[in-house]
Amino acid sequence: MALLHGILDPLPLEIRNGMIAMGIFGLVSSVSTFGLLVFITYRMVFWRKYYDHSIASNQIFVLIYNLLLADFQQALSFIISFYWISQNKLEGPSNVCFLQGWLIQIGDVSSGIWVLAIAVHTLFNLVYQRTLRHRDFVIAVVLLWAFSLFLTVIGPILSHDDFFVPAGAWCWINEKHEAERLYLHYLWIFIAQLGSLVIYISIYFFLRSRIATSSRLRNATISSSPEDASGGPHKGTSTTTTTIMSTGHNSFAVSRNRIMRTARYMVVYPFAYVFLTLPLAFGRISSMAGKRPPLIFFLVSGTLMASCGIIDVLLYLSTRKALVRSSVGVRSLSRARTSEPTGLEARDQSLAHALEGLSNDGGCGAHPGPSVPSLSGTIMVSKSIVMRADSVERSESRQSLVAKTAEPA
Repeated sequence: MALLHGILDPLPLEIRNGMIAMGIFGLVSSVSTFGLLVFITYRMVFWRKYYDHSIASNQIFVLIYNLLLADFQQALSFIISFYWISQNKLEGPSNVCFLQGWLIQIGDVSSGIWVLAIAVHTLFNLVYQRTLRHRDFVIAVVLLWAFSLFLTVIGPILSHDDFFVPAGAWCWINEKHEAERLYLHYLWIFIAQLGSLVIYISIYFFLRSRIATSSRLRNATISSSPEDASGGPHKGTSTTTTTIMSTGHNSFAVSRNRIMRTARYMVVYPFAYVFLTLPLAFGRISSMAGKRPPLIFFLVSGTLMASCGIIDVLLYLSTRKALVRSSVGVRSLSRARTSEPTGLEARDQSLAHALEGLSNDGGCGAHPGPSVPSLSGTIMVSKSIVMRADSVERSESRQSLVAKTAEPA
């Protein structure tokens, strides 16, 4: 049985196999996150070729970009497993051990912080209809990275011994510093996990409630007709009816489906994050409580952590494609509307516009691709005046009287 904390020389077969798995997933995550970061950075620099406005002005897009940076650092830490395999030992303290411990610490903490930041931004953007000014947003991004760096550097600075040492199948915080493990790492991981889950689930049910309310009010508006207290039509009441004869989809149905699809996609991200990070955090906390899980548990948990990067990349690519396709169709239909929206329609449109900002990596006028189906149709606006017969007679009498008085003497 290999020691969980200390120099492993030579590497036990079980740990060696676990390092191979972690190294492979770490390599895949590193390559995928790095490739996506390069692609996004290129689009940021040469945005004029693809978008109407700089994509860096989209706040949710910038937050996802920073999450990928955190995933990249986390994935790099597990690539170091190949170095231990080549040496057939895991030893520390050493420069390589310190580097791996540093990357794991800042990668884990910063990824959790950025997941929570995306959740908070989404909450204020969709529910409260608010967003930060650009300068305040930039300051917030800098402060979040500064806080992540602080949680990583404060331990080695205050420690009077070796802070990053072998801890199972990789290097991390020395088990002598259980308090530092809790306050510098696990506390923030659990806050990010629980906070993002609560926020996204709340947003999901808020959108469901908003859509249900909008549907009921629309149905009530369509089925109602202008009547007076006696049950008859108002005298001289005019109503304007706007009919959208579309060969595609109903605009409200498209907007409703798109909002619910976006809500489901938003819930996927925190659940994926919790699924990949909770096992290792649970195992470490259990070890601190005196109930150490078997070694294979940590190896599997480490492999899940190493795959965070590739999972986030796949989620981003798959959800972005679907969201952009659905948002463009609604946008093309909304251009054809000629009347001012009502209060309810304005609320629905503000939600739709906010979701477009979340789903479109251009965020500010991205050009839709030619493969996106557009909505087409004819809008007919008619005005009808409903009057009673006696009202018409009085109106004709008044017109006759006016005509007589207007005649010259």
